[in-house]
Amino acid sequence: MYLACTALAAAVGKDASIADNLMDLIPTGERIIKAYEEKMREIGQNHDLQRYFFLGSGIRYGLACEASLKMKKCP
Repeated sequence: MYLACTALAAAVGKDASIADNLMDLIPTGERIIKAYEEKMREIGQNHDLQRYFFLGSGIRYGLACEASLKMKKCP
């Protein structure tokens, strides 16, 4: 969501260099997801875990709130 908002701001501001830099993040994101996917699935399926903490301040506060809300909606 943070990256999507950044891309939207770059598009509105007509700054192609930011959009190009964001495209460079795709392989990095894919690598990170692949490296941690199994561990995150394991944590997500562990019903013994009762508390999750999402930290965010400044411009990332809303992202932390949204991530927390998503966890609350999970069955």
